[in-house]
Amino acid sequence: MQTLETHAQNHPTLLSNLSALRTKLGYKGEMNENPTDLIGQINQLALNNASANLSGNELKNAIKSGLEKEQSPMLIHAGWRNLLSDRDRSDPGHELTFLDSLSKQPEMVDYLMDIQETAVIRSLGAGRISEAVKNLNGLAFRNPGSAGYYLNLSSQILAQNLDFKKQLES
Repeated sequence: MQTLETHAQNHPTLLSNLSALRTKLGYKGEMNENPTDLIGQINQLALNNASANLSGNELKNAIKSGLEKEQSPMLIHAGWRNLLSDRDRSDPGHELTFLDSLSKQPEMVDYLMDIQETAVIRSLGAGRISEAVKNLNGLAFRNPGSAGYYLNLSSQILAQNLDFKKQLES
């Protein structure tokens, strides 16, 4: 990390990678608050999401604008994953339809499972527990090699949303 910190000054890509690494490691130190490049903006949003901080509409709109022009499927996926990972209780129908159309694009085939997971995250953010569990079970069925992961995640979501007090009183 020290090597990146030493060489990252005035190199937007290195600064973005440093920000991503710090987020991944749970670092809570000083960060570049106003990145101007798309990668830096996505990493800033990821940091805000990981720290449970709300991101401003200016940052979100800048990312959406950048994603409209972006050609890299990896950046498109990362941007939308972080944009839709916010807690948002509004109806996710529009975003889920968009994710579905995104997953049908040939260049996004390598990110299909990730896009489907993003749809689950968005459903959870909207408080649609049964829809998220149904989609996770579908992912388990379509991806037998990862079925244990998805079924475990599904059971954890159900357990977290179960009202144990209410169940004991019944």
